[in-house]
Amino acid sequence: MPVFERSRPQYRDHRWRTQPVDSRQYIIPFTISSAEAVPPDFRLEPVTEFRHGLFLPRADPDWRGRSAWPARVVVLTGSALIVATHPLTAEPEMRLPLSGIVGLETGNMLLIGWIALLCQRGPALRADRPVPV
Repeated sequence: MPVFERSRPQYRDHRWRTQPVDSRQYIIPFTISSAEAVPPDFRLEPVTEFRHGLFLPRADPDWRGRSAWPARVVVLTGSALIVATHPLTAEPEMRLPLSGIVGLETGNMLLIGWIALLCQRGPALRADRPVPV
């Protein structure tokens, strides 16, 4: 009868191998406490006066894999509000100067919430569909 020896795994490379981050796979929103905490696949222009940030996940994909809205990062600085979509979308980064924002509308109904920013020239940022919170 053969005797089987318990083998130990061979660890030749002790370095961690990491996969590139794809924040489109994130499913929950979260707050961002510093510019370094922004998901690395977002390519934001350098932010000097970072105050607060928020990550908003993309909508659930349909059976074809398409989403109604992409993943976004919203960053508040000392002088502007920056809204950046995931780099694989064709939408450009939007910068709204704080001096141009005259109002903020928020609301919720059951588990659905929304945010709208009102600027001097009319609504600047409004979700077409409610954002789950």
